[in-house]
Amino acid sequence: MTVEIPAGWQRQQLKDLINLGRGFAFKSKDYVDDGIVNYRVSNVANDANNLGDTKFLPESFLDEYADYRLNGREIVLVMVGATVGKLGRVPSKICPALLNQNMWTLAPRSDHLDAEYLWNAVHVIVDEHLSKQQGGAYNFFKKPEFLSETMLLPPLPEQKKIAEVLTSVDETISATKAVIDQTKQVKKGLLQTLLTKGISHTKFKETELGQIPESWEVARLDDSGIKVIDGDRGKAYPKASEFTDTGFCLFLSAKNISKSGFRLIENQFIGEERHQLLRKGLLERDDIVLTTRGTVGNIGLYDYSIPYDVVRINSGMVILRNDQSRITTSLLHLILGAPVVKNQIEQLAFGSAQPQLTVKVINGFYLPIPPLNEQPRIAAYLENIVETLEVNEAKLAQLLTLKSGLMSDLLSGSKRVEI
Repeated sequence: MTVEIPAGWQRQQLKDLINLGRGFAFKSKDYVDDGIVNYRVSNVANDANNLGDTKFLPESFLDEYADYRLNGREIVLVMVGATVGKLGRVPSKICPALLNQNMWTLAPRSDHLDAEYLWNAVHVIVDEHLSKQQGGAYNFFKKPEFLSETMLLPPLPEQKKIAEVLTSVDETISATKAVIDQTKQVKKGLLQTLLTKGISHTKFKETELGQIPESWEVARLDDSGIKVIDGDRGKAYPKASEFTDTGFCLFLSAKNISKSGFRLIENQFIGEERHQLLRKGLLERDDIVLTTRGTVGNIGLYDYSIPYDVVRINSGMVILRNDQSRITTSLLHLILGAPVVKNQIEQLAFGSAQPQLTVKVINGFYLPIPPLNEQPRIAAYLENIVETLEVNEAKLAQLLTLKSGLMSDLLSGSKRVEI
């Protein structure tokens, strides 16, 4: 089906619109302790404000390798490797810099193409280019094939207006991400402080967990009214062929328990007959799920926000069932995700190829136990910041959906902007 192009727009091949620059294969012997940044693939894969591992080259290389110089805000595209198709903008604050191998720079060939419009349009082009290669061993872009891709080009004033609209959304997305990052840091600090120092305490004592308030206790998990329940590993354990997209019982997989809790997007189910054959691993409301193999230490609280009534864990998880005699479940959930327990998990998990936690190891976790009358106040402090984080993460998801829709509408011309 032929898509109608708006009046005044043109469809042109990239080879007629952009210049592709390339990086240079600098060697490890070229690196120095301080100098100009060698902008590498690993820097593109990180946030613009956090470049990750940064390598430096002598300042004299700026003249010697002038063809690979970056001055800031260049569009870069990873054209080979595991992150092929990754796009980025070179941060001005690190420039001048030099571009490493395995990347292209993309720049307009003339003033008829706005750089900011190109930045947005090329995301769609790259996604389409990658989708054509799905299913193969394709992990690099070929220059002739990439440059043969086409782009819709509105008149320059409309390009600038489209870019302005999309940039405005991008700025809101960036600001929201910054708030989320800051909130995560505050949460991390509060978790450590409130779960080891409490609120308004002045007298402390030394324990297995370091200093805690004098009125608190430290107890092993199995002495804290918490039962560790393993999943079923017997003959009745479901085979891969028995899982379905819908069914009677949600059967959790590693994809369902993330660092931030339950993630019920890619789900698998078993039928009622198979469910009845299993002896262990059935969740009850307010149980906590802990991953024990592969990615260890992820937790999820099975409260009433989870829209499935019949849920079982797989063999790489355990259930923590709390009788709340010594610690409330809300506080326990927070403690298990805090450094005070995470550090123990890192130290106790074993198996270099695939880290594991056994029931015995989990039962040996040390927990800080405040008096029961103090626990709700601590939980409330922490839950407020968790709620703030969830609100902003939901806002970010909405903004990303909005951006995707706007890009589709504005870059295709199905919706027009007022000039």
